[in-house]
Amino acid sequence: MSRLFVVVALVTLLPAPVLARTIRVPSEETTIQRAVFLASDGDTVSVGPGTYSDRFTIRFKNIVLRGEAGADATILDGSGGVGNVVTLHGVNRSMIVEDLTIVGGTFNTVAVESVGSAIYINQGHPTIQRCKLTANDANSGGGIAAYFFSRPRIEDCWVAYNEGGGIFIETGDGDPPGGLPEDKAQIVNTVIVRNRGFGVSIIKGAKAEILHSTIAHNTGDGVRSEITAGGGGGKSWVTIKNTLITNNATGIIRRDNGVCFTLECNDVWSNPNETAPRNWVGVLQGDPCFSGRGPGSLSIDPSYTDAANDDFSLRQSSPLFTLCQPDGCGAIGADVECPVGVTSHTSWGAVKSLFR
Repeated sequence: MSRLFVVVALVTLLPAPVLARTIRVPSEETTIQRAVFLASDGDTVSVGPGTYSDRFTIRFKNIVLRGEAGADATILDGSGGVGNVVTLHGVNRSMIVEDLTIVGGTFNTVAVESVGSAIYINQGHPTIQRCKLTANDANSGGGIAAYFFSRPRIEDCWVAYNEGGGIFIETGDGDPPGGLPEDKAQIVNTVIVRNRGFGVSIIKGAKAEILHSTIAHNTGDGVRSEITAGGGGGKSWVTIKNTLITNNATGIIRRDNGVCFTLECNDVWSNPNETAPRNWVGVLQGDPCFSGRGPGSLSIDPSYTDAANDDFSLRQSSPLFTLCQPDGCGAIGADVECPVGVTSHTSWGAVKSLFR
């Protein structure tokens, strides 16, 4: 028997690679819930335009759940029942929820937990992008509630008009050891506005980054963090950079000493219930975990285009664009880009003097 024949024979015995499928909804036999059940790792559930009343759970599957025509055209509405609209359990970053509007999560007063969220995450690290999470009613985290070692990446989303706050992240008993990419939650280029309660709450040893986002006009704290009595196996670590935190009841709040903040290039302004030093959490003498506001931070009117009608872009005349100088902070806030042609060099000291 020739060697070539042996090699060919062995190759033909190898299992064929499993190709990822796209399961489209709706079809005559497939609802979203059924499509999720049929899907395997790597598959895509592509949801066509329309409003769907499905509530469903995705467990230990890493698939793509996509609104094929974008969030404005594809709505998951859970208002016909109680509980969360989408529940994710045991998933990783390759579990992607994108281009969907999710509404109608309803708080269950019988089981007093954070049910009622648009997206509820348990022991998972999914990617959630280009979604609108609005008009949900939860105990904590009407937009997104992430529990028990869950560290989602939330990017380019709109989280607004939810009861029970916007985004809630609770580790539980402290982060386990390890240096995986998903060792912290990330909120990037996301608008979190007009929620009844906090904008973002990070508690019980969770680690999170908030980058280039806008957190405004929430009835509670803009960003709050704490360990809480009896909870958490370690400190909560919170990084906030290039973010607008304005017109909330309070700005950035450290509720106890079990929180380490890293702050840089944020605008925290007009959070009316604050008394110094709560606006910027304050500097605690001898505390290496929090050294103050951080470089580039300021407190000025960002000059939104039309906040009354939920347009939180910045006017061309916004004083924040001064920080787009080469050695400044760059753009601050969600969906904000530095104007073209800002190239002249101004010292950082000169930029800071404008806001004293």
